[in-house]
Amino acid sequence: MMKQFFTRYGWTGLVFFLLVTGPLRAQDPFVSDYSPVAPQLNPALTGFIPGQATTRVGVVAREQWRSFLETASYRTIAATVDHRICGNNRGDYFGLGLNLLADWQGDPTLRRIDGLVSAAFTKNLSGSYYGGTSISLGAEAGFVQYDLDASQLTFDHQFGNPTAPGERLDYYNIGFLDYGVGILFTWLEDTRNAPSVSGGLSIKHLGRPPTTFVDDGRPASIASDSSAQLSARWTPHVNATYPLSPTYSLSGFAMYSYQRPHNQLFLQGMLNFNRPGRGNRLPDTFLSLGGGYRTTRGVTGFNSEALVASAHVTAGNFQLGINYDVNVSSLRASSRGAGAIELSLTTVFGASDCLLCPSF
Repeated sequence: MMKQFFTRYGWTGLVFFLLVTGPLRAQDPFVSDYSPVAPQLNPALTGFIPGQATTRVGVVAREQWRSFLETASYRTIAATVDHRICGNNRGDYFGLGLNLLADWQGDPTLRRIDGLVSAAFTKNLSGSYYGGTSISLGAEAGFVQYDLDASQLTFDHQFGNPTAPGERLDYYNIGFLDYGVGILFTWLEDTRNAPSVSGGLSIKHLGRPPTTFVDDGRPASIASDSSAQLSARWTPHVNATYPLSPTYSLSGFAMYSYQRPHNQLFLQGMLNFNRPGRGNRLPDTFLSLGGGYRTTRGVTGFNSEALVASAHVTAGNFQLGINYDVNVSSLRASSRGAGAIELSLTTVFGASDCLLCPSF
């Protein structure tokens, strides 16, 4: 396996192989566009559905490094269904959601499946339906499972004798309960075509579950070994929209993800083409074009990773999104600049008089 890898990819590929197979800590998969699956970014966004809709169904599919890893590329599918229920006071609402994620990594294939439920409560602090300030508190809980395809493993004693039996791991799949919390603040001016700002913080994997396939007979040492744990992930994020005219607006998104020792900063800007809203309604966006920049931080400081081209097309209650990552990292030569392709589809339906949520 190593000889075939070296013959195919050369020294750059070998360095990449050593990096990804070394003693690295587990981290979460990610997507460039979280708007279809917002509760997976922050459980406080459960029920935070743009406009007057009560229910959102969204799915995101992402494939990364195919030009380099071919059939061993990294693939992620995330799906969310969330619904909001009006509270007793005007502008208050409860949100309930179901969040699913499937991720396949590399060769041999390591698969991760997440299934979590999320809930949130939003308190309108201004009492206005069309604007003002609100605060949302959310939480999530569920089950995460890792599966390793052992049939694709090659051990050191098999390089000279491929027919020799492989070693037996203690586990080929591991599962654990997982939970997290989040908070969100939102401000929307109580006028038509007004600016809006939203900012929040999510903390995932509060239990720091162990993620090892080898049992050394000392559970306490495993639990204290940070390299065998899924570290807590802290993610502050900010969204903002500023109207330029009744038919154009600018929106921005910033996110910093910290999951020791993995750090990621993502910045995005979009130009929105809108249909003017009627009365006090927010304008309807039918096309958004823009891009983003992702950088990661490691032992050598911040390093550029990708430039992201983004487009959203909205028709009725459906929105189609496409994002393409152009690799600008040190692996751009091996990947020929290709990073990831990401497609998303979102639909919203229903109507409520809880609170008019802005669209970012």
